[in-house]
Amino acid sequence: MSPEQTPAELLAPYLGAVAATHLGLLAPRFEAALRGSADNTREQLETRGYPVSAAVLAFEARYGGLFMADEPGGEDSDWLFGAFACVVSGAHGVPGGPGPGADAGLVPVAYSPDDVIYYFDGDGAAWAQDTIEDPAPSRFAASGDVMVTRIVLHDILFSRSYTGNSIELTGQRGDAAAAALGLPLIEQGSDELARFWGDAETLVVEDQLSEPGAWLTRVTGTDKARLAAVVEQLG
Repeated sequence: MSPEQTPAELLAPYLGAVAATHLGLLAPRFEAALRGSADNTREQLETRGYPVSAAVLAFEARYGGLFMADEPGGEDSDWLFGAFACVVSGAHGVPGGPGPGADAGLVPVAYSPDDVIYYFDGDGAAWAQDTIEDPAPSRFAASGDVMVTRIVLHDILFSRSYTGNSIELTGQRGDAAAAALGLPLIEQGSDELARFWGDAETLVVEDQLSEPGAWLTRVTGTDKARLAAVVEQLG
C-alpha cells in the first residue's frame, strides 16, 4: 500500500472511476490495527468457528481495516470492511465465540451502520442480511470487488433519492435508459443480480428484486430536465 495514495485512489482499479470518486467523499481510511495479516485473520476466524477461504484472505489483503462514513461529508466512520475487523470488533455476536453466519459456512466481511452484515461463502460470492428484518442472508454480489463497488454506488443512489432527481422504471430498462443518456456500463459493479451504468452526473441502476423475475430500473442524476427527457423517450 503506497503512503502517497488515498484509499479511493488505491481502490480505484477495482471499483471504477464513478465509485472511487464517491468513495473519496465518504472519509475513507484504513485502520492498521483492524487490518489482519493472513495468519492473524485465519487464527481469529478459526477460533470463532468460521471457515477460511482464499477469497476471504484476498479480500482482507485489499480491503481489510477500511472504514468509511455513511454519507458524503460525514466524519463518522460507520462502515467497516474486512473479516478480521468484523470478528474482533464484537459488533455482532460474542467476541471469542461463534458469530453470525458461522453455522451456514458464511464469513462476515463487512458491517454497515444500519445492521446489515455482508458475508462471503466458500466460493467468494457475497451475501447480505439485514439483521433486523431478514430471516436469512441472500445473494448480493458475485465477488468482493463487485460487493464493495455496489455498496458505494447504492450510496450515490440513496443520497440522490432525497433531491427529487430520481425516476423508477419497472422491469429491465437499464440498457435503454443508459443508451438514451449515453452512459457506459460500470463493469466493476455489474453481474447477474444487478447492473450499473454511469458517469459523474448520472447513474442507472438495474436491480433484481426479491420477487422471482421482478426487476426495477432506477435513474438518478443532477439534471432533472435530462431525466424527464428519458422518461418521455422510454414511455
